[in-house]
Amino acid sequence: MDEETAVIDVDAMANTAFVGVNRAWLFMGLGVNCANDPQSVNFNLPDSDYLRLLPDELPEAEMLEAKAEFGIWILSNGLRELIDTFDVFLGQVYAAALTVEAWSAARAGLDVDSGSMQRRAQAFSRLGTEKRLARLDRDFEITGEYTADVNSMRRARNCLTHRLGVVGPEDVGRDGFLALHWHTLELFGINKDGSEFVPSLDDLPIKFPEASPVNMRHVPREKRLVLGERLVLAPGELKHICYTFRLGIDQVRLSFVAYAERMGVQNIKPSHQPTADIAST
Repeated sequence: MDEETAVIDVDAMANTAFVGVNRAWLFMGLGVNCANDPQSVNFNLPDSDYLRLLPDELPEAEMLEAKAEFGIWILSNGLRELIDTFDVFLGQVYAAALTVEAWSAARAGLDVDSGSMQRRAQAFSRLGTEKRLARLDRDFEITGEYTADVNSMRRARNCLTHRLGVVGPEDVGRDGFLALHWHTLELFGINKDGSEFVPSLDDLPIKFPEASPVNMRHVPREKRLVLGERLVLAPGELKHICYTFRLGIDQVRLSFVAYAERMGVQNIKPSHQPTADIAST
């Protein structure tokens, strides 16, 4: 940015997080399908055939246990992909917001302390997801309504990574639960008596009441686990979690655009078209 113009490609920042969602969706799908496929039992790595750490074949009971554990391992890595790439995206947003702040100050003829900006950026890089979101809100009023969902997924990822998915004291809140939150798509209409008509999206095609509009909304979902319970998410839940991350990314992106416009930036490029890539370039 210079004093006269400010051009920000918001999609370039969001692309990192969108790629993470795509990778998590694809890789969790490949892994879960493999774990659930009784015909997929070849676990031997190719090459270096002279090395053998396990027998060439496992007994059926051991293979079933291994595939179940593999499904949980895939889940842990999928959530890690979602969270880690989202954190990188937040770091890019914070850096861009600092740049906008400095640009706006210079435009107003004020001194810009580059050392202070660098220290703030370094401090931000050491924060976890929840504190990153809070810092963006505190410093620049950049926020979104899905932050609680993202924070709960961070706690789920920590449970899977550090405690093999068994809920420990570090995972539960004051109510004694590890509560996971996400949002899902819901269609609804109006019955003749004025009550809501909410169909299941698993039963297509859907016949709405006569003369009813077809409305759409995002509704919250919650999964609660108690101390000692093992965290297992169903494939459908994983889909909704990936979808929620996309919603959260887009909200942070639009909130950044609103901040930049408040600061006087005129030329911003949000295309609102999530990337289909699985590899960042």
